[in-house]
Amino acid sequence: MKYFLTGATGFVGSHIARYLRETGREVTACVRTPSRAESLKQLGVRLEPGDMTDNESMRAPMTGVDGVFHVAGWYKMATVMRPRQQP
Repeated sequence: MKYFLTGATGFVGSHIARYLRETGREVTACVRTPSRAESLKQLGVRLEPGDMTDNESMRAPMTGVDGVFHVAGWYKMATVMRPRQQP
């Protein structure tokens, strides 16, 4: 079976990638910087450059897979604390 994975370089995603490979599954991971995902490549994960905020970068690598694990996080850290608004 073939799987597509976002967030593969993170804590949860890397464990999913490892489990899938150890159980004989094919894994394609969408990674922003493939050169920083060498540990995934060593597991046999196919790396595809892309970003979850760019749908087109994920469309082709996701085509034909049996399942998708979307575990990438997208967050922003506030730089200014704002007071609570009163109701």
